[in-house]
This record gives sequence, C-alpha cells and structure tokens, in this order.
Amino acid sequence: MKLKSVGFVVILLCTICLFSVSCQPSNADKIKPVIKTELAYKITGENTCAIIQGSIITDSDVTIPEQIDGYTVTTIESNAFGDRKDITSITIPGTVSSIERFAFGNCIKLESVVIEEGIAALTIASDAFIGCNNLKKVMIPSRVDLMLPGAFTECNKLTEISIDKENKQYYAKDSIIFYKDKKSIYAYPSASGRCVLPKNVVYIEDRAFRCCTQLTSIILPDSLTTIGGAAFEFCFNLESITIPSETTYLDLSAFNGCDKLTELTILSKKLELDLTSRSSCPRLSDISFCGTKKEWNALMNNSISPVDSFFATAVIHCTDGNISYRINL
Repeated sequence: MKLKSVGFVVILLCTICLFSVSCQPSNADKIKPVIKTELAYKITGENTCAIIQGSIITDSDVTIPEQIDGYTVTTIESNAFGDRKDITSITIPGTVSSIERFAFGNCIKLESVVIEEGIAALTIASDAFIGCNNLKKVMIPSRVDLMLPGAFTECNKLTEISIDKENKQYYAKDSIIFYKDKKSIYAYPSASGRCVLPKNVVYIEDRAFRCCTQLTSIILPDSLTTIGGAAFEFCFNLESITIPSETTYLDLSAFNGCDKLTELTILSKKLELDLTSRSSCPRLSDISFCGTKKEWNALMNNSISPVDSFFATAVIHCTDGNISYRINL
C-alpha cells in the first residue's frame, strides 16, 4: 500500500511538472507577437521592440518614445509611418539603431526630423525619407554611422541640415551632405537651377542628386574622379553635362530618366564606363569626346560592363570624325 502511494505521488508530480513546462511561453512566442497600443509594435528580443505602424497616432508632432510597455524601441520598420499626410515633425529617440526603407516615405507634410543622441549607433536605409517633399530641416547626431545611398531622395526642400561635429562619418555645408573627408558628396537633395560643385570634390555617391527635378545644369570640378550609379537619375530638367578630364569612373545609369538631356561632353580619356542598371536618355543626341575615334573605341572595349545601349540615340563627335550607334532596343 505504501509503494502504491509513493508511485501515485511520483506520477502526480511528473504530471504537474509537464503541465508547468507546457504552459511556459517559448522564445519564439516572446519574439513574434504584434501588439497594438498608440504605436503598433512587435517584440524583437528580451527587452526590445520595433515600431511597425504609426498610423494610429493622431498628433501632427510625433515623438517616438524610448520605451513602450517596458520594451526599448530599437527599430522603425519599413513603412511604419509611410504615406502619412498629417505628420509635420518627427523626433526619434537615442535608442533607435535602425530606420528601415520607406519608414517615413511620402510623408508629404513632414517638415522637421530630429534624431536624438544616444548610445546606439544608427543606420538609415535607402529611401527612408523618400518623397518627403516638404522636409526642410534634419538634425543628425554623432551616432549616425551609416546612411545608405538615397535616404533623402525627393526631399527637394531640405536645406537645413545639421550634423553633429563629433559625427565621424558625415559633414554638412551649404545644404550638401558630405562624407567626413569633405571631398565626397553623399547627397545634395535641394540642388536646383544652375549648380556649381565645390572645387575639391572627388566623388559623387550613388543617387546623390536623384530626383532633383529643378536641376537644369551642373558644373563638375576638375578634381572629380567618380560618378556613381543613378547619381542624377530622374533629373528631368537637366539638359547638358560635362565629365571632367580627371574622372576615371562613370556609371552611365547616373543619367537614367534625364528626359531633357541632349548633350554630354566627355573630357577624360582614362574613363572606365559602367552600366549597373538600365539607363534611358531618349533625347541624348550628341556626345562630344576629347579624343580620336580609336581612343573612343578603346574606352568602349575597356568598359566594365556592356554600355552600347546607352548610346543608342547618339552620335559621338571625336576629334577625327563621328561614330554613330543605332541599336534596335
């Protein structure tokens, strides 16, 4: 009888233990759920969360909190505030380490963005603020260590750019965001009319002038060595451009969608041509090259990728005659 009682107790204890274990949430359960308060968020770690939707907020001046329900806000996910038509200002706390693509895309009334200082290094994705065409002011702290190309595309009124002097990656002057060397342009969102770049510039980042629709002409300095992909993409009113003699790399996708571009002058004989994505300049009819036809053919033969399609509508004017490319695309 005593053995039966002991056996019963053991079975009962095992049953209780199994029930207790089965009722405990798994790690996956802790990370997955989406919770809605005034800001919709999801738990991403033991004590962290990501903002996934801000459409519930009714204020025009939005301050994202450092914590929600005891979870530290570290990420603003893609499209979290996208297409909001009523937000005029955003304050982002120092806990945020990632602002994802389209996080604030097409917030057409957004005028001011303040990113607060903090311990966390911050990455801002491409297109994070795309289409914020009333954005005038951005404050970037020292902790921003990476902005992918095109974070401020179509922010054509962005003229007040303040970057903390302790920032080790970026520097701002005259509405231009430079890399810290002050010779490489990350972005010039408000470029318009006739634009003359500083004389010491050597590098133009991918998408640096993308969608600067009021840009009609640009004077590139003799020091320039590199023009990145989509650098002038969709600059609809850009009519002509001259590539300086010291330029050694040109991604022809830089001019995709430049519908009014009719003249391109190339003064460099040591140019490496590339075409990393489709590029269409339907009115490009005349390209002036500083060398001979043989030298032009050498450029074409040494191109990094096939580039013939870019010249489909153009005549190349060399010093000893013309070359015409007519390709049925």
